[in-house]
Amino acid sequence: MKYVRPQHSTTFAFPELNSDGYATLATGVTYYAELGLALNEWIRQSSMHWQWDDATLVAAITVEASNMYAASLTGAAATAGWIPITAIATVSPAGAASQDIASWGDVGYGRLRAKIVVTTGGRLRGSFHAKKN
Repeated sequence: MKYVRPQHSTTFAFPELNSDGYATLATGVTYYAELGLALNEWIRQSSMHWQWDDATLVAAITVEASNMYAASLTGAAATAGWIPITAIATVSPAGAASQDIASWGDVGYGRLRAKIVVTTGGRLRGSFHAKKN
C-alpha cells in the first residue's frame, strides 16, 4: 500500500504530502496522480481508498486507464489516451469529512491514474494497493 501524491496539475503546482499522507489541494485546479502500474505487470486486484478530513473539499475523483507507454502518453495528458473506468464510480467529496473505497479485480490495464477535479480546495489522502499475479 502507498499514499498517492498528485504528480501533475493544470497549474504545474504539485502538493507535498504531510506526515499523515494528506495533500492540500487548491481551488479550481485539476490534479493527476499516476497509481504506479507498469505495462509489463499483470495486476489481478487493486483497491483505492480516499479520505478527506475537512468540510471544505469539493471535488470529483475519477479513475482512468491507458495501455499506452509513458513515452507516448504523459500522466498529465488532459484526455487523449486516458479513458475513465466506468465500472468504478466517481468519488465526490462535498462538504463533510468522510471516505470512500473502490476495489476491482481481473483487469489488464497497463497504467492507472486518478483525475482529481477540485471545485473548492481542501485536504485529501489516497491509499492505493495492488496485488500482482
